[in-house]
Order: sequence, then structure tokens, then C-alpha cells
Amino acid sequence: MECIHGERFTDGEMMRTTVFNYIECDYNRWRRHSACGALSPEQFENENLT
Repeated sequence: MECIHGERFTDGEMMRTTVFNYIECDYNRWRRHSACGALSPEQFENENLT
């Protein structure tokens, strides 16, 4: 199994963990959401906490 960046996985569990971490820790932090007024979740939090 191979990741987009050429990383190789020896088992499915490691692959699932890597994909989960990418989606939950990286992708969803900067992806814009229409429910947040086209802001990323991080931008939305920063604007609404102050």
C-alpha cells in the first residue's frame, strides 16, 4: 500500500491511522465549510471566540 507522498504502509491499520490523522488534524482544519460562512473551522473559531 502506498500513500500519496510515496510513503509505504505495511498493514491496513497503519494506513487507516495515517488517513484519519490527515483528515481530522490537517484537512478539516483548513478546508472551507459553507456552514461556517466559507471559513475554515480554525478561522471560524478564531473569529467567534473574540
